[in-house]
Amino acid sequence: MFPGGLAVLGVAPVSSTGPVSAVGNTVLAVLWLVTSVAGYRAARSRRFGDHRRWMLRSVALTFSIVLNRIWLAVYVLLLMPVLGHDEAALTLAAAGASVWTSWVVNLLVVEWWVLRPRRRGVPAV
Repeated sequence: MFPGGLAVLGVAPVSSTGPVSAVGNTVLAVLWLVTSVAGYRAARSRRFGDHRRWMLRSVALTFSIVLNRIWLAVYVLLLMPVLGHDEAALTLAAAGASVWTSWVVNLLVVEWWVLRPRRRGVPAV
């Protein structure tokens, strides 16, 4: 996860799909590195519950790269009636929205999972 986070951090500021995508990918890279380092440090300290929670967050950020493509298609379909066939505007709007949606939604789902109330008799994650 460290090489991927560093790679994204290196290329994100020069995004070809505009500043919204550049900022979204930069924030993604920073969070990806922070969650991975926190998970590694928790494991090294033998705090395996904390490690598991941090690594769930890191994996959610990892999968944002895959889900970005799905969200991109959704946003293209949603924005095409509004923006018509202005390819440049459609690309910038859909790419910017999909970059942010792909990792924010994943992280929100994982945060809900990690912070949800536990039922009696169910072990903690």
